[in-house]
Formats: sequence, structure tokens, C-alpha cells
Amino acid sequence: MSEFETQGQKPKTSKLALASVLLAVLGFLVLPFALSFALPASKPVIFYRNMSFLPALFGFTFGTIALFKIRKYSGMLRGGGFAIVGTALSIICLGIWLENQLLLDVGRGRFSCTRNLSHIGKALIIYNTDYGQYPPANKWCDLLLDNGYVKKEQLICPKVVLYWPFVGHKTEPMLVLPFAKKGRCSYAMNPNCKPNSSPDTVLLFESQYGWNLYGGVEKLSLENHNYDGCNILYNDYHVKFERIPSEMDWGDKQGNR
Repeated sequence: MSEFETQGQKPKTSKLALASVLLAVLGFLVLPFALSFALPASKPVIFYRNMSFLPALFGFTFGTIALFKIRKYSGMLRGGGFAIVGTALSIICLGIWLENQLLLDVGRGRFSCTRNLSHIGKALIIYNTDYGQYPPANKWCDLLLDNGYVKKEQLICPKVVLYWPFVGHKTEPMLVLPFAKKGRCSYAMNPNCKPNSSPDTVLLFESQYGWNLYGGVEKLSLENHNYDGCNILYNDYHVKFERIPSEMDWGDKQGNR
């Protein structure tokens, strides 16, 4: 039996419209817990956080269907106000969830960039062990990539990282922007840094996209992280996010500041 009444009977309120309001309210109730950074980053919490948009999504779907049915069966089914409220609240709830996910992606992008530089640092250790020096600055990307020291994905600092949304135990990214490919790199090498340079000398740093880029502070870019700073790989192979990256040891006599 359909939810509307036959002709001659008193119209009833759409159950879908009422459900859309209840689901929208439920969506707002679960959001504070799902988006709380106080929760530990465990697999159940990640799964719960990724699935927390479902009440609002169903609320939006039910509200939309209810509006369609109320319009189709004009005068036989009521509850348009509930459907509009449920749909609107669901859209707001979904917007809050999406905004939070984008903020998390910014953090993930910074973490991924740090991890990339750490991987490249390990590759440079191996290269130095094999050849007794760092790769020449004018072809360091080619030598590390073509000889299998790094992967092309590790040469890109992602601005947006989207992870698998439905499976809590997966941590692999589903989509990384910009796309990684040979000929595109987010980092530049400081040619003044040698294996025997001071441990706090800048070795690699974030730059604008290029390939085999090298230089000093003039090549450095803050764009990847909304101008908050950039990741630096030092000669002792530790990576640090620096907010004033020009005030560092670049290994030249003038300081390159």
C-alpha cells in the first residue's frame, strides 16, 4: 500500500518527509563525535568518521523523494514543510561533513609531503652509499627515479588526498592531486649541500613544479600548504615543517638569505 490515501480520505503526512527530518537531526547528533579530534585515530574511529555522513545522505534522499510524491499526488499527501526542512538540514549537515573532510585532506597532504621527503632522504642515503656522493643536482630526479631509488608518486607533494571512504582498514589514497608522473616534481635540491656538510644544512625543499630543480631559497615555494610554510629535508635526513624557511643554513658563505 502506498503512503498516500485514496481519493475521499483524509490526507496523511508523508512518512518519508518525517523520516528526512529525523535523519537530518540524527546526522547533526553524530557529527560532533565523528569529527572530534579528541578521538584516537583507530580503525573503528576512522570507519565511523568516514560513514558519519550517511544519516544526512539518507535524509536528503528521503526528503527529495517526499517532495516529489507530495507534488505528484497533490492534495492526497501532505508534509511538504517537513520534507523541505529535512532536505535543507541534510544539505547543511553534508556540507559540514565535507568541509571537515577537506580540512583533513589538507592535513593528510602535509603529512604525505613529509613522508615523501623522508622516503627521498632514505633514497639519498642509499645513493650516497653506492656512489660516495649525492646525485648531481641537475639530474637528481632522473637518477633517483630511473634507478629505482624512488617512485614517481614520492616526488609530488599532494595538495588533496582522498582516501577510500567506506573501508576503515584501508589507508591507501584513492585519489591524489596533482597526478604524479615523470617530469613533474614538487622538490628542489640544494647543490651546496654535500654528504659531509653540517647536519642542519638544507638538502631538499619544496618548490614549484619542475624537474631536476636545484638552487637556494629563491627556488623555495610555500604554495603547497596555503603559505603556512613548507617541508624541508635536512642533511641529517630528518624532515621538518618550517614556517620561516629562509632563516636556515643553505651551505653557502653568503647564507643565501
